[in-house]
Amino acid sequence: MAIFLYDTPNTSLFDLSQRAHSSGCVWVAEPDALAAYLLEGTNWDDQRISWATLAGSIQIAKPLAPVQVFLSYMTAFVDADGRLQVVSDPYQLDEDLISRLM
Repeated sequence: MAIFLYDTPNTSLFDLSQRAHSSGCVWVAEPDALAAYLLEGTNWDDQRISWATLAGSIQIAKPLAPVQVFLSYMTAFVDADGRLQVVSDPYQLDEDLISRLM
């Protein structure tokens, strides 16, 4: 399974409460900071990461160890004040989940 993490030139999309505009990919608000974290201990310093970001071509960089990525899709959760929050289900997964639970 591949998880695609990417930046977008349309940064105003990060301000939207509904951000399900791209199926199968995850937008990263600060890709250089994420790259620096993932590549810590390698020969990829901040300057090299910035250069690669601006290069306009594919650059391959590997972290020292595999990175586990966990994604959660929640349409209902309890907020910090203990209140139940229910949000939209843009991928329409709730109906199947509810039917499996019943």
